[in-house]
Parts: sequence; C-alpha cells; structure tokens
Amino acid sequence: MPAANHLVLRRGATGALDLYDWWDRARRGRAPRRRVVTVRLLDAGQRSVVMTWRFLNARPVSLAYSPLLAMDAGVLMETIEIAFDDVEMV
Repeated sequence: MPAANHLVLRRGATGALDLYDWWDRARRGRAPRRRVVTVRLLDAGQRSVVMTWRFLNARPVSLAYSPLLAMDAGVLMETIEIAFDDVEMV
C-alpha cells in the first residue's frame, strides 16, 4: 500500500528507459531536480481532458515490473511509485 503522499503509476512496458533513468539516478544519490508530474484523465474517446492533477516536488521512490513469465501472454507492466510534497487540481 503506498504512503499518503505517494502516487503509483502503471503502464505497459514499451522499452522506454525514461522512468528507469529517473529512478536509477535517484537511488544512486544523483537525483535530478524534483519535478512537477502532471496526470490528465481523458474521456472515454480519449479526445478531451476531464480532470488534471499536478504533483509538486515529485521524486521516484520505487520502480517494479510484473513477473517475466515466458509462458504468460500478458502485458509486462512497469510500476513507479512517486513521492510528492503537494498536489493541485487544475
């Protein structure tokens, strides 16, 4: 269960290393400047933004992947947990 000021994001793994690089720098003590992470909820047609959240002073806490099972036809999921100091709805 994530902490109160933690955001958990999941996506199908695409081979992109952006989340890994951000998390890796943070765990090695070379964390980049804290970020503003913006999350937009889209309507069912994925055409219009319904709601927007801005998570301030965000930094990665953990990064995980679903099990790598050769016989499973499921999607490999990437999960990042992000700590933040404040959230705004815009």
